[in-house]
Amino acid sequence: MPTILSSFLESLHRYPSGAELIPGEMDKWLEPWGFTTYRTYYGPGSEQQWYRLLQNMTNAAKHELSQNCDPNDDPNTISKLEDLFSLDPRSDPETLNGLTLDEVRQVYKDKTGGKPISADLNIYSCFIVADAEVLKDNELRFIKLAESDYDPTVQIPSHSRIGPRRYFGWIRMSSLRLLSIWFELDLYCFAEICNFTSGGPGGWWTVDDDR
Repeated sequence: MPTILSSFLESLHRYPSGAELIPGEMDKWLEPWGFTTYRTYYGPGSEQQWYRLLQNMTNAAKHELSQNCDPNDDPNTISKLEDLFSLDPRSDPETLNGLTLDEVRQVYKDKTGGKPISADLNIYSCFIVADAEVLKDNELRFIKLAESDYDPTVQIPSHSRIGPRRYFGWIRMSSLRLLSIWFELDLYCFAEICNFTSGGPGGWWTVDDDR
């Protein structure tokens, strides 16, 4: 019976149409998993914080993988998943310094700096923003995760009886839960995930273990 991690690894295969599937050569079709990460703050101390954040997120992703390991898992499975993890970091003050979240969203859509990771996978086409609020937190406790296809004009209620606007296209979340949010996106669309937050713009999202 497939384990959580073996199923996860299999899901990362992207077989081109008409590809010859040869046993022992399937790994060449593996694609990375993770989220493109944009740095928009370049003030004093931000350089060190930026690299700390990337390292923290990488270490945490590996830790979450080990937590989901099954005794029946092939050790190579975890190794491959660790190697395939990517934050696709983008740090370019000339392009990104001071951009708003919506402006970063346009950078993502325009593929400025290269095609973002997972951009072809609709349910995973999200990106991380490390702005001043994120990088000025000494403990680097959270990140901002945003949906690439969010359109704020569509979310404005057309009638007062519908109630206030509920979906803002981004969340705050722990910088240590990237595997958890990846699994969550396999079950729910981003708007539904926002319903599990504390609400409002940048509502805080937590996994069940943290609630």
